Amino acid sequence: MNYYEIKQDGKLYNTIEFEGFQGCPNIIMDRNAADTFKRCTSMYVTGNPESQYPDLIQSPVLMVSEKMFQILKYYDTSVIYKIVVLTDIKRSRQEVYRLMLPKVYEMPVIMEKEQRIFYVKKGLEHHLIVTGDVLESILAREQVGICYQKVNVEEWNYE
Repeated sequence: MNYYEIKQDGKLYNTIEFEGFQGCPNIIMDRNAADTFKRCTSMYVTGNPESQYPDLIQSPVLMVSEKMFQILKYYDTSVIYKIVVLTDIKRSRQEVYRLMLPKVYEMPVIMEKEQRIFYVKKGLEHHLIVTGDVLESILAREQVGICYQKVNVEEWNYE
């Protein structure tokens, strides 16, 4: 099976900015605490009339657009999603996103075979991994602000 790392395209220009999170590292939310999260949360953003809302946001937390959620929800039912409304008060604009809480694996060799969307933890970094069929569906629907790279499974094993 082919695996791909997907991430927010760092070359995407004029993207929205999150209020109160400047310089904040990526926050990895604890799946075990998911039941304590509100069903729907608001986050405030700033931008201008031409600001782009990428379909995958990695920082401050992993989120996907509602359009991308409609693709991903069919591929892996173990991923937990919570609604996040991105609100730009100055522009009177709101966009619905989903906080994404995939399973985290230190060594994906031991992952369950049905996993198609998951994190691989390597040191302090987390890499969002999807299978080839998930990537195909994402690319077929012309998502904005996503880049990908094929992953060599042998590199996941730690020495």
